[in-house]
Amino acid sequence: MDRDKEEGEEEMIKLIALDLSTTSTGFAIFENEKLRESGTIAPKGDWKERIEKIYREINELIYENLTSVKKSEAMIVVEKPLSLQNGDTIIKLAKLHGLILSLSFDLNIHLEEIDNQTWKKHIAGAKASKEQTQDFLKRVRGIKTETTDEADAIGVGMGWMVEERCRVKMEKYAPVKRVRKSKKVR
Repeated sequence: MDRDKEEGEEEMIKLIALDLSTTSTGFAIFENEKLRESGTIAPKGDWKERIEKIYREINELIYENLTSVKKSEAMIVVEKPLSLQNGDTIIKLAKLHGLILSLSFDLNIHLEEIDNQTWKKHIAGAKASKEQTQDFLKRVRGIKTETTDEADAIGVGMGWMVEERCRVKMEKYAPVKRVRKSKKVR
């Protein structure tokens, strides 16, 4: 992100957060940290057909929402794949993840990953289930979602924004670590 803005110049940030899955992918679109749209992509068919349909839908979301803003103001955030899944599932998910990464390269749109427990600790607790995340968003934030995948995508986006604000504050306010060279004592 471009943090060297002129005084008073407002930066528009558009973010698409994704909870990738080969059966039901959640998405959330944020503009200046406000949720604008969210939903679930859940196509039918064998795994290759589903991955293709998910890829095309995400491609369309990116074109509609991110290609009209400056590249420094557009971002895709995805949840890192969990290694706890079975081997076949993780391979299929890695293929979908690779397609999204390739799409970000092709369009020159920055892509970030966030760990499952990292974003969850800011939303409903690091060990929260998908249902607990969905319930938290409804009760505390007033956000009703149709699926747990949609709720997770919203959580991915919100969690990443919290992490990013913390990182920026730390860079701004953390004292610079000074390294002193020791002199040889004879």
